[in-house]
Amino acid sequence: MPYCNNCGAKIVDGAKFCHKCGSTILVEHKETDNQRRQEFAGNVIKCPACGSEIPSFTAICPSCGHEINSARVSSTMKDFTSQISQYDIAIAKNPDGPKKGWKSWGKLKKFGWVILNIYTLCIPLVIYLLLPCLGISGRSVLTAEEKAKVQFIKNYPVPNDRESILEMLLFIKAQISSLTSGKIDRNVSRWIHIWKNKADQLYERAEILFKNDKIANDAYESILVSEKKVKKSLFIRLIIVVALIVLFAVFIFFRGGYGEAIKKVNATFEWPASGIALQVPEPPTDKGKIEYNDDEQFWITVRGIDQNQYETYINDCKEKGFTIEGKKDSISYEAYNGEGYHLNLTYPRSSAELRIRIEAPEPMDNIQWPKSEIAKRIPTPASSYGRFNWETDHGFSLDVGNTTKQDFSDYIDACIDAGFTVNYDRSDTYFEADDAEGYHVRLEYEGNNTVYIEIKKPEKEDE
Repeated sequence: MPYCNNCGAKIVDGAKFCHKCGSTILVEHKETDNQRRQEFAGNVIKCPACGSEIPSFTAICPSCGHEINSARVSSTMKDFTSQISQYDIAIAKNPDGPKKGWKSWGKLKKFGWVILNIYTLCIPLVIYLLLPCLGISGRSVLTAEEKAKVQFIKNYPVPNDRESILEMLLFIKAQISSLTSGKIDRNVSRWIHIWKNKADQLYERAEILFKNDKIANDAYESILVSEKKVKKSLFIRLIIVVALIVLFAVFIFFRGGYGEAIKKVNATFEWPASGIALQVPEPPTDKGKIEYNDDEQFWITVRGIDQNQYETYINDCKEKGFTIEGKKDSISYEAYNGEGYHLNLTYPRSSAELRIRIEAPEPMDNIQWPKSEIAKRIPTPASSYGRFNWETDHGFSLDVGNTTKQDFSDYIDACIDAGFTVNYDRSDTYFEADDAEGYHVRLEYEGNNTVYIEIKKPEKEDE
């Protein structure tokens, strides 16, 4: 039994090509150097009735109309189809190729892949499915037998006569037709691509040697139609897969609350035509949400505000009178206007949101200082304009208006003189201390000439 000169594999008797690597088998000739041989480019076929030359693949003689019924298969096609059959038998005996893709991954990698797709709405999975279908990723792994068949098809030398070229085109057409009649997948698409490349070579040769041949044109057109059918089928399947993934992603998107977040970002508001909101200018955009709106407070969050718009809005508020005790830092501005309305603006740059808060002044009137024993422990303030917040046997608190910061400082000194010197804490706007008997006083300058005063009995007496 002979062996392949290229790979060393055993060769079946009479085979002209290696079934493993596709190499041509060298056959020793017994002819001597002084022997002459004649070579023919092809057989000349003549009509048995009139003797006229007729082209291959002709069923009726064009000269006399005699029916040609002695069709035969050329030796080229016999060799080719015989070798293809051997490859198909070898492939059938070893159907399982090397593992690839998901099958080749370990458990840890598979688990990581699932977690990644859960947290990224299956975007990596979409890419994984798209790349092979679009031909961007590498081809699937071939077995050794499949590689040998591919090389054989690619390198098989087809003679330049019309009969051999047409027989080969018709054979390829039949192969592709058989592939498309079953289940269409990437493997079918790959083999159609291989056969179609061979058909391209043959058709280019046919156009050079016998241009516009009807048989060649029809066979090649049929091959193109089959290829388009496969591409269309894979494309439709791809669209269905992508659509399912998109629907799943949309479901996860809205199930996870992302949809509500988008609605929140794109929400708009209508600026009030009356009420406390009219104390400040209208913001530069209508994107955002009114959080609270009544006669005492107005809160709103305005989105899509840049730094320049924020600075401009502060200036607009100042023009509306919010300049009293104005304080500004890197992310906020607050001030009062002449009517006592308190404005607070907050602008965290990272969120591009402007938070506007307006508070109406507390209603005040003339008050009478309590005559209780606990009230006698602290000085009576200079202003009698204010309002009580609460009053019980254990203490009371009130807001006193028409009190400047200097008045507030003087009142703190008066409390210290009254004996509130234990554990005291003092600043320009705050004071807190106890007296010797444990009575606790808390003073706070609230702004806009308003002071908060609170006094409580010691806890032991409360019990």
